[in-house]
Amino acid sequence: MKNISTQISELLQEAGADLSGFADLSGIPEAELPRGISVAVKLPRHIVREIQNGPTAAYHEAYHDINRKLDALVTEAAEVLIAEGYKAQALTRSRVVSLPENRTRLPHKTVAVRSALGWIGKNNLLITPQFGGAVRISSVLTDAPLKTADHLLRSMCGYCDICRQACPAGAIYGNHWLPESDRDDMFRMSDCEDMANRLSGENFGVPDAGICGICFARCPYTQRYLNEFPG
Repeated sequence: MKNISTQISELLQEAGADLSGFADLSGIPEAELPRGISVAVKLPRHIVREIQNGPTAAYHEAYHDINRKLDALVTEAAEVLIAEGYKAQALTRSRVVSLPENRTRLPHKTVAVRSALGWIGKNNLLITPQFGGAVRISSVLTDAPLKTADHLLRSMCGYCDICRQACPAGAIYGNHWLPESDRDDMFRMSDCEDMANRLSGENFGVPDAGICGICFARCPYTQRYLNEFPG
């Protein structure tokens, strides 16, 4: 009989997750359960290639399509865990409560880093070795005895400064992420949001869409993903 870690990993992969991992969340007050599951779905290459200089209508559509897919993935994983007798909470968009300044109690990025999916880039986004920043992520909280990962404790961005230079709002400071870093150490959220709304309005007529994507599209790790299949 498969252990619960293998069962959940295979379930997520078969259902369409591109990456998944398990996190030890003990010691994090905001985590209501001691372990987490991070789930990532990549953005299609052709979408990312089109946003090198700003967001597009196709990116806006893919962004929301993938968010819906992630909601379905984490819900299915939580349902399986509950059926196996464990506690589980799928952190879907409807469940996650936005706090002032567009914060959340437990960011999906925290679960992702602790699941060893990647690290936080200088643009304050998750960077994965496989897809760079071209991913959307979601999470499950659980008490299931999952085999958790040894998470990265430092940034792998090195001296790279491309995202900072590419940001049209000049919102990225260029600082290296550390586990104790706060979002405000990395970038100015208000400037980022203002520019994303402006570009969304100018490029596809939805001024409150709040998406941009230039910084992660230009990331060398994202570019490596794109160049694997350049056609």
